[in-house]
Amino acid sequence: MPRWFSKLAVGAVTLTLALVGSTLPVGALRATTGAPPAPAGVPASDQSNISPYPVLQRLGVWTDRAFAPVNAGAIRKGHVIVMSHGWSPGYRDSYETLQAASPNTLVTAWNPGFVNDQGVSPMTDFDTLAAALQGADPHATVLMFSWIDQSSTSGPLTNARYPEMATEVNGHRLAAALDEALAPGFIAAGGEVHLIGHSFGANIVTTASLAMTVPPRQVTLLDSPEVELARIGGAKNDLQYKLPRLNIGRGPGKTFVDNYISAVGERYGPYPGLSDIVDVRVHPPNVGESEKHTYAIVWYADSVPASNPPVGYQWSPLTGADDASLGAYYDQPAYQAPLTEVEGPPDAAVSSQLLVGAVPLAVVGNGLLPDNNDPGITLAGSGTTTWSLTFGTDGDSLWLTFDAVAHGRPGDTVTLFVDGRARYQASIPAEGAGRPGMFVILYDIAPGTHVLSAALGGPTPDVAASSTSTAALSNLRLATLGDITRNFTASETTSFLVIILVAAVALVLAVIGGAFWLLRRRRRRRAHASLDDPESDPDQVPVDESLTEADAPSVP
Repeated sequence: MPRWFSKLAVGAVTLTLALVGSTLPVGALRATTGAPPAPAGVPASDQSNISPYPVLQRLGVWTDRAFAPVNAGAIRKGHVIVMSHGWSPGYRDSYETLQAASPNTLVTAWNPGFVNDQGVSPMTDFDTLAAALQGADPHATVLMFSWIDQSSTSGPLTNARYPEMATEVNGHRLAAALDEALAPGFIAAGGEVHLIGHSFGANIVTTASLAMTVPPRQVTLLDSPEVELARIGGAKNDLQYKLPRLNIGRGPGKTFVDNYISAVGERYGPYPGLSDIVDVRVHPPNVGESEKHTYAIVWYADSVPASNPPVGYQWSPLTGADDASLGAYYDQPAYQAPLTEVEGPPDAAVSSQLLVGAVPLAVVGNGLLPDNNDPGITLAGSGTTTWSLTFGTDGDSLWLTFDAVAHGRPGDTVTLFVDGRARYQASIPAEGAGRPGMFVILYDIAPGTHVLSAALGGPTPDVAASSTSTAALSNLRLATLGDITRNFTASETTSFLVIILVAAVALVLAVIGGAFWLLRRRRRRRAHASLDDPESDPDQVPVDESLTEADAPSVP
């Protein structure tokens, strides 16, 4: 083997190792940089998702051209439209710089200094959407939810898994913040809520819709990542498992759900229990993949002004539209072309449900947790504030469901952790709360033995719960479902990429080696042919045998 080929092979292996290294989560866990320590008794975690900031600081209200802070109980009536952003790649350094200069106040997505290294704000499309929504419904309250402290990352694209693992608890934070911002008589006064989430924000608003005191009237999903390629990077929302818990439907008393696909989204309607969802596939212009992903926001903003026929926002029940006649699936065949109805309205006589089983939570070493006739887990500011147990899951474990009751000082919080990562957070309202059917997902963790922890604390981690505050969790159940498909873990992603990269390098080396072998073989065949048949040598001078020796040219 020639020296140049050996050097090429060594270089290829070195490049492979460098590429593999670039996919490892170096700096990825900066998503929780500066997070307070977990409560005593809660296992440590590389990504705790704990936040030192009150949940209400995460909400901003649109005021003509910008977002401003929201006061508790300030929203008394009318329509409330809440938007949530998704992953913020390339913004981690900007966030940390701003947060270091303002340690007591959460830096939000609408901070004027929050830009990437190209000077681009992630709020550009949301500002346009907010202005359009406010123009269409001047009396509505348009809000934005920020979680850039846990959605912004640096490093490789495989770091998307870390914001994804923070979506669940931030969905509960959105619900808690919204419950705090709404006045107690908001629903009685005819108030209605519309949640809009882009990308991972679609996961956040779905969780929030299931955790709010009163479910929203509408949930709009903008390019929620559901393509199988997203699963490799641990970035698939898998909302087909979560959305069936919502009372989705057309007409009063239901939650209307519309889903817009521009790059990485997929239809939800074909899944069990989701036939009433309106799926829309829009056609972005010829732009980069990132712009295609955000095009769902742009398209929805463009649909806000009145149009004929009405589409997008104009389908919203908050506008007075009749959603019963809407089709199940629409497609935009080309950029800026009208939508085409591919499937008509779902048949009201035909319905399906997600078939989920439920068993009492199995506690490792202690059998089953007592059933709902037992007090279950009890926490008190004047006594036990942290409680943990070890439990087991298998490949069919879908959710952990429970009933929650909390009373005491308004703003005190109840947080649930799985393996030290915060999953559920609720604030105690002024009138206390009784929440049956709460849940945390389990389909995003590997089957095995895990630790469930519950903690009662103050409004922020550095404040203790009031001695008057109590919380009880009961009726803990493991919900099960067959054939669950899960996101890749970080190690699975790395192994997969290693295999792909090694295979690619091996293929390149094989092609180069094969070409080199063919070239040498061809040269050897020519050399052998020249030795066996001199007349075949193209360099040999031809001689005319009819010439006599005297006629032959003399050679000096």
